[in-house]
Amino acid sequence: MNGNGQSISYKYNASGIRTQKTVNGVTTKYHLEGDKVTYETSGSDKIHYTYDSNGKLVSMNLNGKEYYYIRNAQGDITGLFDKNGATVVEYTYDSWGKLISISGSLASGVGVKNPYRYRGYRYDTGTGLYYLQSRYYNPQWGRFVNMDSVGGKVGVLLSHNVFAYSNNNPINMVDPSGHFAFALSFVAEAVMAVGATVGAVLSSPVVLVGAAIAATCFLGYAIYTHYTSTPDSSSEKISSSKGMDGAGGGSSNTPNNNDNKEPKGFKSFRKLKKFVGPAGAGKAWHHIVEQTPANIAKFGEETIHNIDNIMKLDHGKGSMHAQISGFYSSIKPFTNGLRVRTWLSTKSFEEQYEFGMKIIKLFQDK
Repeated sequence: MNGNGQSISYKYNASGIRTQKTVNGVTTKYHLEGDKVTYETSGSDKIHYTYDSNGKLVSMNLNGKEYYYIRNAQGDITGLFDKNGATVVEYTYDSWGKLISISGSLASGVGVKNPYRYRGYRYDTGTGLYYLQSRYYNPQWGRFVNMDSVGGKVGVLLSHNVFAYSNNNPINMVDPSGHFAFALSFVAEAVMAVGATVGAVLSSPVVLVGAAIAATCFLGYAIYTHYTSTPDSSSEKISSSKGMDGAGGGSSNTPNNNDNKEPKGFKSFRKLKKFVGPAGAGKAWHHIVEQTPANIAKFGEETIHNIDNIMKLDHGKGSMHAQISGFYSSIKPFTNGLRVRTWLSTKSFEEQYEFGMKIIKLFQDK
């Protein structure tokens, strides 16, 4: 990529995570643990990163010197302090993440070399873009540079804007993966966890900016509402393609046992499979909202084991079904250290259903 007097190139691994960046001949190499950078080299600089037990960034060690991150209630990196508790760098941003200023005694050194900024996203100084793993975000535009590979929700116009950032609600939402925007209430525990970890590391008392705020308020916005739906307004299942098919011909709403006289919900998965028949050779029935004990207890057997909550997916090693199962067993940046299925189990049925459909679409497009 060439422009504005710069030559920039990137390398990615098989999972699509960036492993290397070269800007005007200077190469930065990222050493990863999953999708997290634990160590990087850039020219003569060496940076090690420390994370807490929830997978949240705590500190950076730049060429042998440790600096600790300061976050506000929204998860922005607002500064860095040294081992003595002295603030050495401060950042300010506008609502969309545009960097307004870097100040402090080490602003021109540590302040510039620290790549983690607004919402904790990784910032590329050369391009002015934030790297959100699946996409690049331009805070000048308030839009993503490349489109979302996951489609929108039927009936929700804004969700079909595949370049929109955080549903055009940057004050209250965050999108660490570039695929799913979530309410900032999910960041609360992360901010407090960083505060607890830093407190344990330092012998002198240090106040984590924003932690007290995080404990008392979260902008009056506590739930993710953009994809909440009712059985009558929920999106349709994706039509049969690339190893997937709905139980009722590929299109259906979320479970509603009152739609007609034909039974839709069953007391067990075995009884449901007996009703719908085998998935077929090389395929398996997949629950859109997982059949976990927690979900069954919360929503009931007939809602989970429902013909509107299952789809046929390719099954076997390396199949779409296996990949989705692996995704639900993994830990992602937006889950605050929890496995995806554990994190998801706290959400409403409608939220889980919409999330499940998006994941299916995501892996369908890979």
